[in-house]
Amino acid sequence: YKLDMFLKWFADTRLGVIEAAVTDVTLGNRLSSLKRAVNMYTNYKYSNLQNRVLNTTLMQLLRNKKITSARYAKPIATVGVTQDLLRFLWACNEYQHPHARWFIQLAFLTNLYTFLGTRPGEVIESDAWLNSNKGLHYKDFYLKRCIIGAFKG
Repeated sequence: YKLDMFLKWFADTRLGVIEAAVTDVTLGNRLSSLKRAVNMYTNYKYSNLQNRVLNTTLMQLLRNKKITSARYAKPIATVGVTQDLLRFLWACNEYQHPHARWFIQLAFLTNLYTFLGTRPGEVIESDAWLNSNKGLHYKDFYLKRCIIGAFKG
């Protein structure tokens, strides 16, 4: 319960950068670092029950607005940047990959990043399957072809 008190003290005394309160990610990172230090120096590992109590404390702090869930705005690749990446991938890349399917998968992933506005971590492990180590699959998408005038390439 000392870590529980630490979390509450940290949330009450620290100022945030994005908003007035510190973020849940910052507090979670501090907690993780502290648990890692305790493990390194004392060989003590927190049980699942203790970790659940600490996660509950984090959620209570979030609900009581002692901490915030605000995030920095993270830019995504524009269509122009994506076109440059795909051109490099297909026309300028001198590396020989073991399988040609790699290029198709990278091109699909790059387009996915652009048109859905996602970031690498969101595609690899979506919060829809949090902690399941399952990402998105081709079967999760419906691809449609739209013709918008004559192709100029």
